[in-house]
Amino acid sequence: ANVYYYSYLPVLVDRHVDVVRAKQNGTTGENLREVLNKVNDFMSITGFAFGYIAGIITTLISFGFTLGIGTTVENGFLSDRLNLVFVGAWWIIWTVWIFRTVKDEQGKTREDSPAPSCFPFLGWIESYRLLRHAAKHKNTIGFIVLYFFYSDSYSTIGTLGILFGQTELGLDIVLLGIIAVEVVIFAAIGCYMFLKIQRHFKLRTKTMI
Repeated sequence: ANVYYYSYLPVLVDRHVDVVRAKQNGTTGENLREVLNKVNDFMSITGFAFGYIAGIITTLISFGFTLGIGTTVENGFLSDRLNLVFVGAWWIIWTVWIFRTVKDEQGKTREDSPAPSCFPFLGWIESYRLLRHAAKHKNTIGFIVLYFFYSDSYSTIGTLGILFGQTELGLDIVLLGIIAVEVVIFAAIGCYMFLKIQRHFKLRTKTMI
């Protein structure tokens, strides 16, 4: 999902009304880059915020299944199974909707790739070339390495946090559900809060990072 999201984001930014208007007015160079960065930040944050809002909705519905039906050996862990079906259906419905409504964009074909015979491995090849190029810039490669550990850490915490709270802290299902909802709510708020901070102090994206 993240690969598709980040791949399509530049296309959406390029089609944004502010960017189109800037190009029509003859804006170029640093001024055009500033418009592109501003729109890119807004659309990226908005996308994440809507994702968090969807997360709140699905969490509340799943929480309702768990509280209303319960998960016991006697009922065959029915609420767990319903939650799995619900989340799977949620992803399928919205994925199909996206594929049916988002327009196709002309991209690279197999013949355009630098190694047509290795087309199935093009992603890995491009990643290797990117890392090799980034290695020439100390700050960039340092950020990539740090982000690798950071992203792996928060992914692990997000996945295992509920289990830790249940087994080590003895939290019941109600408290675990409240914590899960709180995390997503504050994540959505944080998206727009940091956008406001960036715009108020007129900071660049790399400064915010």
